[in-house]
Amino acid sequence: MSSYRRGRTVDFVLPFLILVCLGVILVLIFQLYFTWKEENEITLRNQVFLYYEDGRASLLPWGADQWSKAYSGSLVLEGDRVKTDAGTSLVLSFFNGAVVRFDENTIATYHIFSDVDGVQTFSLDLEAGRLWINEDALDDSVVHFSITMGDLVATSTGTVFEVTRSSTEKVVRVLSGS
Repeated sequence: MSSYRRGRTVDFVLPFLILVCLGVILVLIFQLYFTWKEENEITLRNQVFLYYEDGRASLLPWGADQWSKAYSGSLVLEGDRVKTDAGTSLVLSFFNGAVVRFDENTIATYHIFSDVDGVQTFSLDLEAGRLWINEDALDDSVVHFSITMGDLVATSTGTVFEVTRSSTEKVVRVLSGS
């Protein structure tokens, strides 16, 4: 005796629904990944890190009133002040390859980053000491640096220059470029 059992409609639709759900989940995972990757690239684009080998450097975060030890690889945000002690040289490394080197006994504040129409502008306030700035970017972007030393503002585009501020003088030297 042969019995033919007729399948229900759900038995035929269920595998199709599972495949559709798996496809939707896969698309959502890809969208989530690419959104995270894009946001991560934008975040990395606005970051500045400090590095040093010997000596001691301090960081005063914006809004704080106590200096803390700056570790090599520390993230520097807008409004943060950086100070080097005697015998310490420090490097601020920007995301585009531009570099600012701090000499010993230097205090500076990282103020503003802006990116308008591919022109990247960085602003630092030098309170004391000496900075060496190399504006050569790794990408093809145009880089502007603006260094404020009290009533003197040194602005340049695509050059290597040095600024020094002491209690008696303010000096700007262009090492490469015009």
